[in-house]
Amino acid sequence: MIDLILNYFTNSSAITLVVLALLSVYFVLIFWLFIYKNSQVTALITNERKSLETLTSRESSLSPLSGLSRCAKTSKSKPLLHACEISIIKDASEGLSWLSIVSSTSPFIGLFGTVI
Repeated sequence: MIDLILNYFTNSSAITLVVLALLSVYFVLIFWLFIYKNSQVTALITNERKSLETLTSRESSLSPLSGLSRCAKTSKSKPLLHACEISIIKDASEGLSWLSIVSSTSPFIGLFGTVI
């Protein structure tokens, strides 16, 4: 198997190697972006959920990193705080549309690499 792959690289042209290198860099960047954004949104959702539970249970300690701390100053009702939480999550997932564009175009980029 490894001999077959090495034979492919030695017999391929410079254009093929450049395209494979660019596709490899593209894959690494997009995968890193996905992992980063996923961990960021997961941490934000966990923090906001804990803050919402803290506010609805009438405890006084609220995380200063929470976006709900701004809403807690103006309102104490659960539906308004839940709406504020949804707004914060919407703002946090703002860059995810880029990942959806990449995921929809990646088969075509792979096909381009195959044709080249």
